[in-house]
Amino acid sequence: MPGKVIKINVREGEEVKRGSLLMIIEAMKMENMILSPLNGKVDKINVSVNDRVEISNPLVHLIKETD
Repeated sequence: MPGKVIKINVREGEEVKRGSLLMIIEAMKMENMILSPLNGKVDKINVSVNDRVEISNPLVHLIKETD
C-alpha cells in the first residue's frame, strides 16, 4: 500500500543487526516499522523523510554481514 516516510533511523555505512529499526512509514494513518531482515551494513538509503513510496519501491539496500 502507498505510504509516506516519516522517520529514518539509520545512515549509510551504519552496521545493523537483524530486527533493527530502519525507518517508519505511515500508511492509512498507521505507523509501520521497517526492520532489518539481516545482520549487515546499510549500503544505500533510497528515500528521504516525507517521500511518498509504493510497495515496489526499494527503501534501503543492505549488504549482508559475512561470517
